Amino acid sequence: PARSPVKVELEFDLAGHRGAIRAVTFSAAGDRIVTGGSDFSVRTWDAATGRLIDTHWGHTADVSAVAVSADGRTVFSASEDLTVRLWPAPAPGR
Repeated sequence: PARSPVKVELEFDLAGHRGAIRAVTFSAAGDRIVTGGSDFSVRTWDAATGRLIDTHWGHTADVSAVAVSADGRTVFSASEDLTVRLWPAPAPGR
């Protein structure tokens, strides 16, 4: 069966990127939000509070896509620098 779209309304700002957020995804558990930005960073946020949990640097151009593995242990990012990077996801409770 087809899944219905999920509507999410955030009641906080994801302040931290120094520029536009270009990509966003939720973890499968729904407890984390991962964003990629025009500041070349990948950031992980607590979905309940909007608190910044982790930041990864390494891309040399805008991050255009982000994903989280099904087990929540790895964050993936793709960039306009023509690279895909894998990052360790923050441990639960962090």
